[in-house]
Amino acid sequence: MYGTIGWNFIISAVSAVLAFFVSLSSNLFLTALIQSLYVFGIMFLVAFIFRFLVGLLIAINLPVDTNLEFTSTNQILDAGGNVNIQTPNNDDFLQDILRQNYMNNGEEQQQDFSPLNPTRLSSAPETQADPLVEAVRSSLRQN
Repeated sequence: MYGTIGWNFIISAVSAVLAFFVSLSSNLFLTALIQSLYVFGIMFLVAFIFRFLVGLLIAINLPVDTNLEFTSTNQILDAGGNVNIQTPNNDDFLQDILRQNYMNNGEEQQQDFSPLNPTRLSSAPETQADPLVEAVRSSLRQN
C-alpha cells in the first residue's frame, strides 16, 4: 500500500460533501444525507484499491540491487536491541539501616500513629432526644 489511511478519509469526505450538495438540490435532506454516506463508503473502498495499485506499480519499478551488504544493515538493526538493566549495589546502605533498627529496638520508641485506632475528626455534643422529637413533630403538624 502506498500512503496512509488518512488519504482514504480525505478523498471520501470530499466526495461525500460534493455528493450531498449535488443531491440536496433535487432530494430531501435525509435522502441526500443517506446518499452522501453511500458515496463516502464507496469512495473509501475505491481509495484503498487505488492505493494498493499505486503501491504495486512503485514496487515493480524499483531497481533490484544484488550487491547488498548485510553486515552494515544487521549492525544498524541490532543497535539498541540489548538492554542491560541492573540495580545499583546498596548492600552497605541496607546494612546500616538494619544495624540502626537493631540498636534502636532496645530503646522505647514513641509512636503517634496506630493504624487500627483512627482519631475522630468531629463529634456531636450529647443531646437529649425529647426536644428533637418535638421539633420534628411540630414541623410535620405545620405541613
